[in-house]
Amino acid sequence: MKTRILSLAMVLGLSTLSLLAQTLKTEKFEVAGNCGMCKTRIEKAAN
Repeated sequence: MKTRILSLAMVLGLSTLSLLAQTLKTEKFEVAGNCGMCKTRIEKAAN
């Protein structure tokens, strides 16, 4: 009986962890700054 409960708890725990796992997403966008310094400043602020 203990092994069944333990097995069920492990399966539920692993399934919960897989639901919480997140994948990283990279977004790209174009920055229209007036000069190179403005573009660099905007890109640094986005990160």
